Amino acid sequence: HTLSVGSRDLAYVKYGAPEGTPVLLIHSTTPPQMTPEFRRACTRANIRVIGVHKPGSGGASIRSPKNGPAELSSDYEAIMQAEGWDRARIAGHCSGGLYALQFAKDYPARAAGLILIDTGVPFKGRGELMALPKSFRRTFLPARYIPEVLIIPHRIFVANFRRSQAGEARVVDYFFDDCPVDQNLTRTDRTYYEITRQIIEYSFEDVDRLVADVCRWAQDWSSLLEGVSAPIVFCHGNENRLFSVSRIEAFAENRENIELVVVEGGGQLQVYHDTDSFPRAVRTSLVHA
Repeated sequence: HTLSVGSRDLAYVKYGAPEGTPVLLIHSTTPPQMTPEFRRACTRANIRVIGVHKPGSGGASIRSPKNGPAELSSDYEAIMQAEGWDRARIAGHCSGGLYALQFAKDYPARAAGLILIDTGVPFKGRGELMALPKSFRRTFLPARYIPEVLIIPHRIFVANFRRSQAGEARVVDYFFDDCPVDQNLTRTDRTYYEITRQIIEYSFEDVDRLVADVCRWAQDWSSLLEGVSAPIVFCHGNENRLFSVSRIEAFAENRENIELVVVEGGGQLQVYHDTDSFPRAVRTSLVHA
């Protein structure tokens, strides 16, 4: 679906149960249509989803990578208004969680609750970044302190990914270099190789925006997370090596508006590997509200 707002076009997909619980699902690095199994799980769970395309994708107008969560909030509001949705659960996948949080902060009357899928919690300082596994540390440290150095290596990765099947395979394998659960899935099951390839391909459509979103994710966005009044449900795999469950649990302790759905044995691919994890998070959000 496309929607014209002024001189720009917005793009989004719709799936799930037509009369189900409305969820606006915001992606920044993953294809919004997810997988057929994910869509069927939403239908079975009586969830209807709007998945929003990032700028420059799916027919949406290109925007500068500098236009991040604060600039895109009004786009999501326009989509909800066009679809006749007064309120919805606002979900964000990975760095899309920052966009979901910003939208809930800017339009609190629209947000019945928040669901953060593998978004994690912000790194408070250099020590927490240094504790990351090596491959994550190589990206998130410069993203926090010297972001301008990231664009060249990312462009090299794009070139390698597009050059040949062998180059694609190397990039897919490196993507989960410090996440054994997910790397094993991509190595042993072609389904997860293809899912990962599609995630990378979608991210590489606009490498400047990808780098900008990673840099936003690597900052201390505590004020954004704590500035939202809506109930929040984290949906997170306990084998996620980028954002550990223990840090989310520590953040959630003694906060009444926070719940956590833990996917046992799940890494960064948990929402694809356990397609019921997202419906569980939506059900938790409904109860929590």
